[in-house]
Amino acid sequence: MMPLITLTVALAALVLTILMAVKEAKRRRYWATCAGFMVAGLACWLAFAAIGSEIDEQGILREPFVLLPTGGLLIGLGMIGGLIRALVSMCSRAS
Repeated sequence: MMPLITLTVALAALVLTILMAVKEAKRRRYWATCAGFMVAGLACWLAFAAIGSEIDEQGILREPFVLLPTGGLLIGLGMIGGLIRALVSMCSRAS
């Protein structure tokens, strides 16, 4: 259940970031960078699911575990960058 919620939040953040890139033309490169981080993170998670895991003849689990935290880090960077830019944008409109 938790991976589904995490994936849903990440996809929602990606969609919002893309919408902001379309809306705010002056900062499009910034929004595109944040979206790129999130897409790369989602690609890491999809690669982990596609590669899968196996147990070899000696009983050792073989899986590309590094893709999980890397994907989370990339998605986190994209979300934090988007959040910071959104807050700066709201503060500049208010003043």
